[in-house]
Amino acid sequence: MYRWVLAWRWLKSLPILWVSVVGVLLGVASILVVDSIFHGVTQELARIWRGSASDITVQTLPALARTPGATLPTDAMVRTIVATEGVAGAAPRLRRPCVLPPGMKLPEVIAIGAISRRSVLDVLGVDVAAEDAVSDFQAYLAAAPEQRRVRDPARPFDLAPFPAAPAGAVPLLIGERCAQELHLERGSLLELMTIPDVDDQTVREQGVAAQAGRFVVVGTFATGSFIEDLTRAYAPRGDLVRFAATLSPSTEIAVKAAAGVDLDALCATLRTRLAPYDLESGFETPILTWEMKASEVLSAIDNQRGVLDLCLFFIVIVAGFNLLVSIHLLVTEKLRDVGTLAALGGSALGIASIFTALGVLVTVIGALLGLVAGALLAHNINAVHDALSRWTGGRLWDPGVYFFEEIPVAFQPELIGLAVAATFAVTLLFAFLASLRVARLDPVETLRHE
Repeated sequence: MYRWVLAWRWLKSLPILWVSVVGVLLGVASILVVDSIFHGVTQELARIWRGSASDITVQTLPALARTPGATLPTDAMVRTIVATEGVAGAAPRLRRPCVLPPGMKLPEVIAIGAISRRSVLDVLGVDVAAEDAVSDFQAYLAAAPEQRRVRDPARPFDLAPFPAAPAGAVPLLIGERCAQELHLERGSLLELMTIPDVDDQTVREQGVAAQAGRFVVVGTFATGSFIEDLTRAYAPRGDLVRFAATLSPSTEIAVKAAAGVDLDALCATLRTRLAPYDLESGFETPILTWEMKASEVLSAIDNQRGVLDLCLFFIVIVAGFNLLVSIHLLVTEKLRDVGTLAALGGSALGIASIFTALGVLVTVIGALLGLVAGALLAHNINAVHDALSRWTGGRLWDPGVYFFEEIPVAFQPELIGLAVAATFAVTLLFAFLASLRVARLDPVETLRHE
């Protein structure tokens, strides 16, 4: 017990040791905040991807280059998928890039693993009832601001509230960010163009002509992702098939897995169940989980987090060096006390353990304060960011790069625990190295000048 009493007294008497405490505090707090932000980004991306693309995607886009004119029987495939054990729902979709009019330009965004083209909308043709079973479509509609929200979420593509809509116009749901950038409201008319599906022979004989059509904005949706709300749009699948003159009624089938089902195992099962359709069409149907589709982005985020954690850990190493120097100074200042303890029968290792205990105190106090400070900062990170933005005159968190308007935060206890354990290991190592000097001291030498 006396070791801890002496260590505490020495800690209070030597202010330079508190520099080490602050170093440990900054290191632990910085790692906690950075890991919490990156984990929050990963969780939000997972929520949005699973909410938009669902758990598994079965791609049905015809392989025209390999099998001209080949199409997959979408309805039959949907029935086969729904009948598979572990599947909660399936919905066919038609994904089509559509070009905006020349006078309309979206801001060009280069985000982590994603690029938005200034004049292109990613229009997704869906069947509302089926889509509700596989995605967060209804939640995205409800999240839109009231002035641009659809009047009836159960019938989001209803054109009845827009009697002035031209005949043959296609109802269109656009992202909230897109509506703001293009100054579009409910009832706004929009002309889009796309390239119809054509085979090689038609291209050689007739060439390719762009297909144009009129769309009516019936409302907006909000996913919480900057780039999704900027570049995504929804339309009725049947209307999009007619507008784009596609050879297939779908480009993909979104599959929702039942709770607790292993996605990789379900993918393997679906691959087996859908194998007969591969034989009919002549090419293998790609089946991807959301993690497979997002692997590049998730890997980039993990790499960035690892690099930042390594850089921030150098703060802890600097604190450890400072602790080493501080304990050396303390040994020189406390030579008389060391000699007295040795003369009273204290062993060399016992006396050295007092200085090791001092290192433990510095680490414990710094780590605890770092955890508290980091948790408070992470919890209020958006308020702190807004204050810094007002002070500096610019946003430090760019939603065009990091997907989200606000900084997402989610604590990951295992990583925080690992960071604290590594901090203890480093600082205690330096404290132990400094304590070795005490173990080598001769008590006669320490007292011979007294």
